[in-house]
Amino acid sequence: MKHLIFITSFLFSSLLFGQIDNISLSNKSIKNILKTKKNDLGELINESWTTKNDDSLYFSSDTIYFYNNYYMYLSENWCNEINWNLDNKNKITIIETILCHEPPISTISFEKSNLKFKIVFDNRSFFLFLNKGLNEYSKFEIISLEKIKIEGKNEYVKMTLVRKYELGIYMELPDLH
Repeated sequence: MKHLIFITSFLFSSLLFGQIDNISLSNKSIKNILKTKKNDLGELINESWTTKNDDSLYFSSDTIYFYNNYYMYLSENWCNEINWNLDNKNKITIIETILCHEPPISTISFEKSNLKFKIVFDNRSFFLFLNKGLNEYSKFEIISLEKIKIEGKNEYVKMTLVRKYELGIYMELPDLH
């Protein structure tokens, strides 16, 4: 009877919370996830990635979790978020949104719009660089990609990034050798 209860609870929890599949990190898998998609009419739509920004987490945390599920804030219950809107020209616009006000308030600054992004493989790791003109804006190491399946055929991707530096300020310790 204990085994039956355990198996039943395991199956129920996996259906309720979804299944997680790790996506192997490769140039192709990363570019495929970060590219713009087409809607049912064949029109290009911007890909949007969102992360929690309560207590300025996006700006203060080394590790950032992005989701390509715009409604993630509903299940995670956050009020402030950062969206990365990607276009078909490898550019990202960073949008800050306060969701707990009616209507929600979004802001975009010139310095955080049309940032060029590129993926670089270096020393067994993948990095995402954001540039504004010739100036490097941010560098993130891509730690993992997880495909999370929820109800029916719905799914989203969770991307884990570790900030290496922001606006040229290095967060890595210098080599002391």
